[in-house]
Amino acid sequence: MVTLLQVLLMDWFRVATRPPQQSSSGHISNGSLITRDALAIEASGGSTAELWRCHQGRSRTVDKPNRHRYHRRTPPTINQIPPELLGEIFMHHLQTTRNPPNGGPRLTFSASSLSSPILLGQVCGHWRNISLSMPTLWSSVAIHRPQMYHIPMVRLWLERAANCPLSLYIAQPGRVDGEATHEVLEVFISRIHRWKRIQFYFTQGPFRPLLDLTEGSVQMMESATLYLDGWDPASVDKIWRVIHASPALRQARWLASYPHGLPAHVPWAQLTHIIHA
Repeated sequence: MVTLLQVLLMDWFRVATRPPQQSSSGHISNGSLITRDALAIEASGGSTAELWRCHQGRSRTVDKPNRHRYHRRTPPTINQIPPELLGEIFMHHLQTTRNPPNGGPRLTFSASSLSSPILLGQVCGHWRNISLSMPTLWSSVAIHRPQMYHIPMVRLWLERAANCPLSLYIAQPGRVDGEATHEVLEVFISRIHRWKRIQFYFTQGPFRPLLDLTEGSVQMMESATLYLDGWDPASVDKIWRVIHASPALRQARWLASYPHGLPAHVPWAQLTHIIHA
C-alpha cells in the first residue's frame, strides 16, 4: 500500500522528471535529459557530470524560473529518506499509467509510461546510485519505433536488469527501420531464458531472430501478445508454437495471427486469459 508520504514524494519528483513541453517561444521547457546525446552518454557508461554537461549545452532551452532547481547546493529533503523507500517510490512512478504520444521514437519503462530509470538516474548522483542498485527498475522496457541509436542503451538496460524476469514491448507501426527492429530483437533474444511477458506489434516482417527460436527456449513465459500483420502463416505458426510450449504460459493474445482459427498446439488447459482478433 502506498503511504501518504510516498504519495507526496512521488508528486514532488513527478515535477522534477516531467517530460519536456513546448513553451510559447517554441523552446523546450522543463527539459528532459532523455535526448539522443544523453542516451549515448548513458550507454557508454558516462557519469552524472557528463550528463550534466550535456544538459548545460542545452541550457538555453530551459526556462529561467526553473533554473534554480539545477543549481541547488544543499541536498533536497527527499534524499534524506531511506534508499529502500526511495527505490519503492521510483517503481511506483515508473508504473504510473500515462497517455504517451503515438508519434516518434521513444524508450520507456512500459508502453503506458512516459518515464524510465534512465531519467531517474539523471536527476542527481544519489538517484543514479539507487537506480543502478535496483535491477527491478530495469526489468521492463518498451520501445516505440526502434532506431539504431537505441541499441546500445537497450543492451545496457537489460544488463542492469541482472537476473530479473523481463517484460518486453516493441511497437513498429508503419514502414520504419526494419534493421533497428532486427537488432533489438537480437538483444532481447540473447536473454530469452528470462522472458516473462512480451508484447510485439509488427506491421512488417517476418524477422529472422524470431524465426530462429526453438521450442523449449521460453520456459518462464507467462504472457504473450503478438500482432503480426501481413506475416505469412508458416512464420506466424512457427513463433506461436515456441510460445505455446512454455509451461508457465497463462495469457495469450493472438492478434492478426490466425484469421482462420487457432491451431491444435494451443495449451488450453493452462491458459487463464485469451484474446483472438
